[in-house]
Amino acid sequence: MQRYRECHDFYHVLLGFPVSVSAELVVKWFELANMGLPVAFLSSVFGPLRLKSDRRRRLVSTYLPWALRSGANAKPLIGVRWEERWTMQIADLRKELGVLEPPVTWDEYKQSSPFTKPKT
Repeated sequence: MQRYRECHDFYHVLLGFPVSVSAELVVKWFELANMGLPVAFLSSVFGPLRLKSDRRRRLVSTYLPWALRSGANAKPLIGVRWEERWTMQIADLRKELGVLEPPVTWDEYKQSSPFTKPKT
């Protein structure tokens, strides 16, 4: 569990998701499929309840299938020695670990969101 806590932020970087409630859920769904940790299960079940239903539905339809498929197909991340991979490009690291590209980038998702305020 200590290694999991120490490496959790690397998963955000590897998957391309910032730190926010919505992005955290995507990472937890991936972790659930990849590692099967109870903490990821609990977060994936109860975390979406913190979101409004429209936002939750959009997040689930966009990223849940990808996160579960990608997490299940990727090599177990809990044993990755991140300290030996500082110089690798993210694309190369994703390929090595079998992490699929998200269906849309987080920036694209946020920009197309009906919840995002237009920039003026």
